[in-house]
Amino acid sequence: RFFECMASKTLILCEKSDLYKNIFPTGTYIEFSSTDTFIDTIQYYLEDDNARRLITLKAQECVIKKHLWKHRIEQLKNEIDLLIKQ
Repeated sequence: RFFECMASKTLILCEKSDLYKNIFPTGTYIEFSSTDTFIDTIQYYLEDDNARRLITLKAQECVIKKHLWKHRIEQLKNEIDLLIKQ
């Protein structure tokens, strides 16, 4: 769902986790660490259209450059080629 949301320029808010850092670059999603910070974070991005827009555009660019089906197919093809060469 992250990929679909990012591709459609929807702001992603997620609980703080190292998992996301391994997949998405900084500045393509928003993290929160507690319910209190979640509410404050939502309020901030609802009020700051420009900040929200910058993040969603960066996220969309990331998905288009690295996370489309054609990228997955290419990765799969490369893995198959490596297996064949063994």
